[in-house]
Amino acid sequence: MLLAALLLVLLSAGSKASAEQTIPIEIIEQTEPSTRDLPGTVPIKCAYHVTQQSLYLQVDADLGSVCVSIENLAGGFLFQDTLATSPGLLVIPLNGASGSFLITITTSTGGAYYALFYL
Repeated sequence: MLLAALLLVLLSAGSKASAEQTIPIEIIEQTEPSTRDLPGTVPIKCAYHVTQQSLYLQVDADLGSVCVSIENLAGGFLFQDTLATSPGLLVIPLNGASGSFLITITTSTGGAYYALFYL
C-alpha cells in the first residue's frame, strides 16, 4: 500500500522531468535510529541526470561497503552490486531505461535506505 501511494506521487512529479537537466531523488532512511550510520542525517543524496542518462549518488561519509540495487518495478534488476564508498560521487548509467524504479542501499553497518523514482 505504501509503495502504491509513493508511486502515485512519483508518477505525478515525473511529468516535469523532460524539462529539467537534473531530477533530485529523495533517499529515505528505513533503519531504526539505533542503527543509523550518522544520527539524524541521510548520508547519501541522489539525482538523475537527464542528458547523461545516469543516476548520481553523492556519498557524504565513509560508509564502508554498500549494496546498491536498482530495480525496475515492471520486472527485473537494472543494477545490483556491492561498492566500496568514501565521500564522493558514484555514477550509475541507466542507458535510456524508463519506468518506475526502486533503489535500495544497505551499508555494512546495517544502515538501510531506499528511494522510488519514475523516468
